[in-house]
Amino acid sequence: MAFKLPEDGQTYTDHVVSRSKDLIAHNIWNGLEEIRLDRWLNNFPTPKHRYFAARVLDTLMYRSEAQTKSMLTHQFQRTIPDLARQHSLPSQLYSAWDQLRGGTEPRI
Repeated sequence: MAFKLPEDGQTYTDHVVSRSKDLIAHNIWNGLEEIRLDRWLNNFPTPKHRYFAARVLDTLMYRSEAQTKSMLTHQFQRTIPDLARQHSLPSQLYSAWDQLRGGTEPRI
Protein backbone atom coordinates (compact mmCIF):
# COMPACT_ATOMS: atom_id res chain seq x y z
CA MET A 1 0.00 0.00 0.00
CA ALA A 2 1.48 3.33 -1.08
CA PHE A 3 1.79 6.22 1.31
CA LYS A 4 -0.78 8.94 0.78
CA LEU A 5 -0.09 12.48 1.94
CA PRO A 6 -2.56 13.52 4.67
CA GLU A 7 -5.13 16.20 3.80
CA ASP A 8 -3.34 18.75 5.95
CA GLY A 9 0.12 17.55 4.90
CA GLN A 10 1.09 20.78 3.14
CA THR A 11 -0.12 22.91 6.05
CA TYR A 12 1.82 20.73 8.50
CA THR A 13 4.96 20.93 6.34
CA ASP A 14 4.71 24.72 6.03
CA HIS A 15 4.19 25.07 9.80
CA VAL A 16 7.20 22.90 10.70
CA VAL A 17 9.49 24.66 8.21
CA SER A 18 8.33 28.06 9.48
CA ARG A 19 8.91 27.04 13.11
CA SER A 20 12.36 25.70 12.21
CA LYS A 21 13.26 29.03 10.60
CA ASP A 22 12.02 30.84 13.71
CA LEU A 23 14.27 28.65 15.88
CA ILE A 24 17.20 29.63 13.67
CA ALA A 25 16.26 33.32 13.72
CA HIS A 26 16.02 33.33 17.53
CA ASN A 27 19.35 31.47 17.88
CA ILE A 28 17.77 28.43 19.51
CA TRP A 29 19.46 26.44 16.75
CA ASN A 30 22.71 28.26 17.33
CA GLY A 31 25.25 27.96 14.51
CA LEU A 32 22.69 26.99 11.86
CA GLU A 33 21.80 29.39 9.08
CA GLU A 34 18.48 29.50 7.26
CA ILE A 35 20.22 28.98 3.92
CA ARG A 36 21.64 25.68 5.19
CA LEU A 37 18.15 24.53 6.19
CA ASP A 38 16.85 25.57 2.77
CA ARG A 39 19.61 23.60 1.04
CA TRP A 40 18.74 20.54 3.11
CA LEU A 41 15.05 20.94 2.27
CA ASN A 42 15.91 21.13 -1.44
CA ASN A 43 16.84 17.44 -1.23
CA PHE A 44 13.12 16.68 -0.84
CA PRO A 45 11.53 17.59 -4.20
CA THR A 46 7.99 16.22 -3.94
CA PRO A 47 5.23 17.05 -1.44
CA LYS A 48 5.55 13.53 0.02
CA HIS A 49 9.30 13.94 0.42
CA ARG A 50 8.90 17.39 1.99
CA TYR A 51 6.30 15.98 4.39
CA PHE A 52 8.86 13.35 5.40
CA ALA A 53 11.47 16.10 5.93
CA ALA A 54 8.98 18.01 8.08
CA ARG A 55 8.34 14.90 10.18
CA VAL A 56 12.10 14.54 10.73
CA LEU A 57 12.43 18.21 11.73
CA ASP A 58 9.40 17.97 14.01
CA THR A 59 10.89 15.07 15.96
CA LEU A 60 14.17 16.84 16.71
CA MET A 61 14.76 18.06 20.24
CA TYR A 62 15.16 21.82 20.18
CA ARG A 63 17.87 22.77 22.65
CA SER A 64 20.10 25.79 22.79
CA GLU A 65 23.68 25.42 24.01
CA ALA A 66 22.67 26.90 27.36
CA GLN A 67 19.75 24.46 27.68
CA THR A 68 22.02 21.53 26.88
CA LYS A 69 24.62 22.60 29.45
CA SER A 70 21.90 23.08 32.05
CA MET A 71 20.46 19.64 31.34
CA LEU A 72 23.89 17.99 31.66
CA THR A 73 24.61 19.86 34.88
CA HIS A 74 21.30 18.62 36.29
CA GLN A 75 22.16 15.06 35.25
CA PHE A 76 25.51 15.13 37.02
CA GLN A 77 24.44 17.08 40.09
CA ARG A 78 21.03 15.57 40.72
CA THR A 79 19.93 12.59 38.60
CA ILE A 80 23.08 10.45 38.80
CA PRO A 81 23.59 11.00 42.56
CA ASP A 82 19.93 10.14 43.21
CA LEU A 83 20.20 6.94 41.18
CA ALA A 84 23.52 6.09 42.83
CA ARG A 85 21.86 6.34 46.24
CA GLN A 86 18.87 4.22 45.19
CA HIS A 87 20.88 1.52 43.38
CA SER A 88 24.37 0.23 43.82
CA LEU A 89 26.48 2.00 41.24
CA PRO A 90 29.22 -0.25 39.77
CA SER A 91 32.64 0.87 40.92
CA GLN A 92 33.83 1.80 37.40
CA LEU A 93 30.82 4.07 36.87
CA TYR A 94 31.14 5.58 40.33
CA SER A 95 34.82 6.28 39.68
CA ALA A 96 34.07 7.94 36.31
CA TRP A 97 31.26 10.00 37.85
CA ASP A 98 33.55 11.06 40.70
CA GLN A 99 36.23 12.16 38.23
CA LEU A 100 33.67 14.19 36.27
CA ARG A 101 32.58 15.91 39.47
CA GLY A 102 36.20 16.71 40.23
CA GLY A 103 36.77 18.21 36.79
CA THR A 104 39.25 15.59 35.56
CA GLU A 105 38.76 13.81 32.25
CA PRO A 106 37.55 10.24 32.98
CA ARG A 107 38.41 9.03 29.45
CA ILE A 108 34.90 7.73 28.77
